[in-house]
Amino acid sequence: MTLKLFTFSLLTLTFAACSPYTNIPPENGDWASNNPNTSAVRSVSIAAVQKSLEAEPINGPYTIVLPERTEPATYALVANALGSDALIPTNVPVVELDEKGRPIKTDEEPSPVDSPISLGDFPEVEVRSIYIRGVDADVDIVRPSLSGRSLSTVDLVWEPGFGWSATDIRAWRVDPDALPKPGVPPAQRPLESQAATP
Repeated sequence: MTLKLFTFSLLTLTFAACSPYTNIPPENGDWASNNPNTSAVRSVSIAAVQKSLEAEPINGPYTIVLPERTEPATYALVANALGSDALIPTNVPVVELDEKGRPIKTDEEPSPVDSPISLGDFPEVEVRSIYIRGVDADVDIVRPSLSGRSLSTVDLVWEPGFGWSATDIRAWRVDPDALPKPGVPPAQRPLESQAATP
């Protein structure tokens, strides 16, 4: 009994120390990770987009838009996991994957993409924000719907041996284009009195 309790306690402490704590976009006074290129961020993004497409399918190709500072290799991995209908934005350099699905290293590493550009008539599925707290995560997805563009939040949970899976999806009755885009935290924006006047 004591050995089982010790083993359980050791595994719990090990997992708690290694569990991700992520805010994308960064928040004011943030000490969480803001890196959109980690394995956990890729995994929750893939699971959230899959749940969103399961709830309301898009028939045909669509462009996947990931958060700012996402590297081309991350775009390649996410698009590959989502299948042949997932397209990357046109200004993201193409990264080839090997037969095991890993990015092939080149002499020149492409830089992260801040403003993905989509050309054509393909609908966009945007991963707008990601919040990971240990084994729980929330991902905001903006995508086309029957009533225009919609915002939904996908709740996810991590389970040992299974990875990240979506447990719920909530649709919000707001116009996502009318909401402020995530970006610079409010305390870092200039005050109206500091803004230049014409």
